[in-house]
Amino acid sequence: MNIETCTEIAPYLKDWYEQEVSLIIIDREKVLYIHKIKEMEKMPISAGMPLEQIEKTISVKALRAGKRMVARQDKTAFGIPYIAAANPVFDNGEVVGVITIVISTQNNDLLINTGEEILASMEEISASMDCLSKAGQQLAATSSIMDADASQAKKDLDRITGITTAIKQISVQSNILGINASIEAARAGQVGSGFAVVAGEVRKLAEGTKDSVVNIEASVQAVLASVSTMLEAVVQLAEVTETQAAGLREVQGAIQQVTQAAGQLVEMGKVL
Repeated sequence: MNIETCTEIAPYLKDWYEQEVSLIIIDREKVLYIHKIKEMEKMPISAGMPLEQIEKTISVKALRAGKRMVARQDKTAFGIPYIAAANPVFDNGEVVGVITIVISTQNNDLLINTGEEILASMEEISASMDCLSKAGQQLAATSSIMDADASQAKKDLDRITGITTAIKQISVQSNILGINASIEAARAGQVGSGFAVVAGEVRKLAEGTKDSVVNIEASVQAVLASVSTMLEAVVQLAEVTETQAAGLREVQGAIQQVTQAAGQLVEMGKVL
């Protein structure tokens, strides 16, 4: 294909692409044709310009090398980032010119930047979620220990209640024994006076023991009520912890999905 034919069909070549593209055609001496998109009007190339003035461009490099060359540039050159693909045109095996397509990568770079920002944010959120998850696990472990301790305390209090009940029974029996002894001492008259004193002391001891047992029972019941309340709180805490853990798992799953989507955005932005 001769370069003149390429120049003739050049106005139609740009319509082969879905997005707007700039098009440059050169022969071995000068720029034959150029079409610039609005965003690349600052490109300092015009038709008729000799190659000496654009020697460093990808078009001339492809002409000299005789092979296809591709270059990416950031927005410092013409105000927008772009990718240029220079394709040599051969006629009878000889390089007679180059057709260069220049496409803006602004949207692609935006995809990449957005995806990378999302990835960075997801990493921070993921780290925070990991901390929350670890805190939740520690809370669950503490809750389990509290539950075990409270249950053991309740068992100990139940045993104390059993002991106080037995002491109360002994106190009642001792009081009855003291009463019976007093009756027998009264029957014995003067001979049983010493025994009457002992019987009185036994009754006093029984009454004192009874009062002490009542106080102990009241204290035990108060502590038992507190322990029961604590057990209920521990159960509620365990439920809240489990709910929180389930919520964290759902959020972590969502984070993974968003991270994957962001990664796909980055990859899409890198492909033209």
